[in-house]
Amino acid sequence: MPDRLKSWERWAIGAVLALMVAFGGIVLNRAAFLELRRTDADVFFRAGWAVRTGHDLYDTVSERGWSYVYPQFFAILMTPLADPPTPRTFEVNAADMRTLGPMRGLTPEQAEQRALVYEQTGRDLSGLLSSDTRWYMPFAVSVAIWYAVSLASLLLAVHLVASACTIANPRLAGLGLTPAHRGWWTLRLWPLIFALPSAGNALSRGQVDLLVLLGIAMLIFGMVQCRRWTAGIGLALAGCVKVIPGLLAIVPLWRRDWRLVATTAVGVLMMLVVIPAVVRGPSVMIQDNIRWVQTTALPAFGLGSDISRKAELISMTANDSQSFKSILHNWSQWGTPRGERASEPGPLVRLAAIGASLLMLAITLWAARWRVPGLPRTAATALGAVPLHRDPTAPLLVGCVCCVMIAASPISHLHYFVFALPLLITLCARPVADHPAQSLPAWLWLVGFGYLAAYAVPRLPGMTAVVDIGLMMIVGVALWAWGIVELRRQSRSAAGLAPCLG
Repeated sequence: MPDRLKSWERWAIGAVLALMVAFGGIVLNRAAFLELRRTDADVFFRAGWAVRTGHDLYDTVSERGWSYVYPQFFAILMTPLADPPTPRTFEVNAADMRTLGPMRGLTPEQAEQRALVYEQTGRDLSGLLSSDTRWYMPFAVSVAIWYAVSLASLLLAVHLVASACTIANPRLAGLGLTPAHRGWWTLRLWPLIFALPSAGNALSRGQVDLLVLLGIAMLIFGMVQCRRWTAGIGLALAGCVKVIPGLLAIVPLWRRDWRLVATTAVGVLMMLVVIPAVVRGPSVMIQDNIRWVQTTALPAFGLGSDISRKAELISMTANDSQSFKSILHNWSQWGTPRGERASEPGPLVRLAAIGASLLMLAITLWAARWRVPGLPRTAATALGAVPLHRDPTAPLLVGCVCCVMIAASPISHLHYFVFALPLLITLCARPVADHPAQSLPAWLWLVGFGYLAAYAVPRLPGMTAVVDIGLMMIVGVALWAWGIVELRRQSRSAAGLAPCLG
């Protein structure tokens, strides 16, 4: 039977949540008192400014020199938090590009060319920057709002995935867990603690990952609850804010859930075409989509001639990427100092990375089976049929595909591993169902804190070799393998599912 929380446990939970909220004070202090406009969110606020002023969205930069690389829908979302650049923005970027460009994979000539572009852009915008000061919130207020939205997205995503696991597991559903019970918090709090370094990194940098995580959680919850609009809008949100979650579209396609495919398509159409066309105008919407393909999509796959995002997006020497492509490139260049390595991988490395990613995806789909477990074969095989049952394997299936997504991304920053949080929650569900009156078993604590340590160790000074080895990716693949075993077991045992009621 479920056990109610003790007094000290309530205090401990409150302290953890309070620390997460207080963590934002560090970000706000830097923003408000030190005026360090070098969080990753700065480029989002500048993109909002571009939407408000009609400036070229993909010619927008922050004071860190980062360019806007996301679809235009996200820039529209950030319009209320718009923050205009200053002449100093372009001066700093030009100086940084001349100094750091060659270290990020650019030739001195390319770095000088980019620096001159920054200086010319600053001159072209000097009149607009000095006159347009209408209704902009202070930078610190924008940071505070974005932090609150990100933190709320994280907590809501955890709750939605945990709720989906509870619904999908008959034993958990029969326990009637509430926030007054230990099992309810165990399923939510411990996985969050295990993934807290990656979530905290995303929060401190003002990254978009937690909003994307919320979209993924909506997909999981909607598939379990048979709420296809919730699932479709969640998948569309994740893919239209950060493109790599588009890989998750394989899930409804593999399940042949054409209603979910249709609702996702409607969401994508609204977010990438209709809303931008209304806000920016049809011609600008088309231009923005073409510019995004030219500056971001094609270069990410080694295509096209645009190098404006090379230093921040595709260079193998500019960041601590943990993708298959980056790790294999590091292994192929082992023994060569970082600053002397090739900035782009060779064709064999590219092919090996693609092959490993496709193999992971194929194994995941094999483990999930072709049809929803428990669905009558006649309904699953009929042309155009739509599954009418809950999918209890959705948390595991989506969680495993998220791990494939992390590995297959052209560049996989360490904070991307927050996308493994749904799988961590799902893997904790069975122990909670077995022992709802207790905390997690010791072996699961070992796994969870091992995952936490694998993230924390590469962040320590002098641990660049650990990053090059790909410790976090190795641990992520091991977590995926555990998820595959559970997914295969659950796919075989699931039967007699409850039909959708809504």
